[in-house]
Parts: sequence; C-alpha cells; structure tokens
Amino acid sequence: MIETKNYEGWIFGSEKARYWTQTIYKHKQRFQNPLHQNYGHIESLKTFFGEKYSEIPYYSVVIFTNRSELKLKGPFQNSDVIHPEDLKRIVDQYPGDVLPLFSQQEIRVKLKVLEKRVKDNIKEVQRAHIDGIRRQKEINQTKVNANICPKCGGKLVQRTGKKGEFLGCTSFPKCRFVA
Repeated sequence: MIETKNYEGWIFGSEKARYWTQTIYKHKQRFQNPLHQNYGHIESLKTFFGEKYSEIPYYSVVIFTNRSELKLKGPFQNSDVIHPEDLKRIVDQYPGDVLPLFSQQEIRVKLKVLEKRVKDNIKEVQRAHIDGIRRQKEINQTKVNANICPKCGGKLVQRTGKKGEFLGCTSFPKCRFVA
C-alpha cells in the first residue's frame, strides 16, 4: 500500500506518534501520522478481499515529495517512509511472485470493480457536501438577517469602520464575525 504525501519543508515524526509535524521556516503544522492512515487502508483491503486472500502479504510505504526533508525518529518496524527515488529499491526488497497468476488477475478485477464503486460514491459525496454548504449558507444568512452571529450566537450590531458600515458581533474581540 503506497501512500503519497505532497508536503514540503521539514517533516518530523515517529512510528507511533499520533501526529507528525511539517515545519516551513517558523511555521509549524500538524498532520495525522501517515503510517496510521496506511494501516487503515491496509485493513480495509484485507476486509474487502476476505478470507480467500488472507495470506496476502501487505507492505506499507509512505512517499514524501523531494520538496520535503525527512527528520524521523528511529527505524520503523512496519513501514517504509521514503522519497520517490527510493521506491524501486524498497519494492525490490520485497519477495516477488507471491500469488499464482490467476489469483493476481482475480484481484485486479476486484480492484477495478472497487475503483468504479469509489468513483460513483465520490460524486455522491461531493453533491452531498455542496448541498450541505448551501444549506449552511442559508442558515447563516437567516441568522444574520435576525441580527444573530452565526459563528458564536452573539448579537450583531451596526458598526462603522474605515470602509463604511457593517454588522459586527458584540462578542468582539473573542468573535470576529462581520457581515
């Protein structure tokens, strides 16, 4: 299972840490440990293939772009974290022909079916997401029309700024909502 990450800067992390950190100059941002993400992907595949293919070996590889510098703690027991140019070396270290040809073909067919289901589902999820955003915008506008802050529930009052009048939350500076 290959997980790709398009991050730049320094990447700090360890195998068991819940989060890793990306550092670009003085800006730091946490992100979920990609090894944990990959573990979830592998478990999903195991469930998808079922008992018939329970003996398939699964390998976890996480590839970061060359725009990143990996500063990782300790050797990893269950995964490889690499840059793209190391992929061939990593793949070559794993045993080859593990499954008979007919099993490989059957797996390819199952994966194609899964890919189609995922593509169909993505469109459905995207539509639902867009509908949810539209509904939330309508709810927020209704609240603004009633002089209620959609962010914190406080009262909105008329204020005057450099660029003219606007509605602002009475909870300022804790809440900075403006309309």
